[in-house]
Amino acid sequence: MSDVIIVAGNGWCPYICVDPSTEEGFAEKPGIFSEVVIRILADHGYSLKLASMPWSRAILETRNGKYNAVFGSSKSITPDFIFPTIPQVTYNMCFHIRGNSTWQYINVNSLENIRLGIVQDYPYDDGGEVDQYIKQNTNSHFIQVLKGDDRGALLRNIQKLATKRVDAIIDSPYVISHTIQTHQLTYKLKMAGCLKTGGMSIAFSPVLPSSKHYARLITEGMIKLQANGDLAKIKDKYRFSN
Repeated sequence: MSDVIIVAGNGWCPYICVDPSTEEGFAEKPGIFSEVVIRILADHGYSLKLASMPWSRAILETRNGKYNAVFGSSKSITPDFIFPTIPQVTYNMCFHIRGNSTWQYINVNSLENIRLGIVQDYPYDDGGEVDQYIKQNTNSHFIQVLKGDDRGALLRNIQKLATKRVDAIIDSPYVISHTIQTHQLTYKLKMAGCLKTGGMSIAFSPVLPSSKHYARLITEGMIKLQANGDLAKIKDKYRFSN
């Protein structure tokens, strides 16, 4: 029987695809990020179990040592956590608007007078100017924050955008597309500018002695997957480009 590493987080499919009815917490096709981490840890005799919860709670309870790691973070979000030296996937955050809107994101000044729908404690540009703008304006009419389950919050943000309660939302185009298809929505949305590419990683608890060991295994596993071509094969499976 393999040792179990318990991670805290929530669904962000097709990066992290969850199914709470399974023992491990992952869907049959667990997502590109999940599959990379599962594959690396399995090579060393470990299995992975996801405890699904809102992102803010996942960070707090992992920081206190209740869970081994948060699933899908960056150093700007959890700087005190223990990270592998290589992120497991990269992603883009893009602004999305209604199909008949003409607004475009050029820089942070573009957000002036735009009602932006976001998810609480969610990072968008790795601590950059957009995250700073959101932090500074969270209590204003123009930053509309949804709390709770990350998957449900994104769905509600898409619905708010379609019904003109916000002017734009921001998330990965892969995740927004997956959400629209999963829920068979007929809303016409389009991208209106993207932020810089970011890296997403498993981040291990700063208080658990095993964290440095696990982080080293992930780093070594990423080097191996890149060298033998298996990382590209996993990306192809999820129709992700390099």
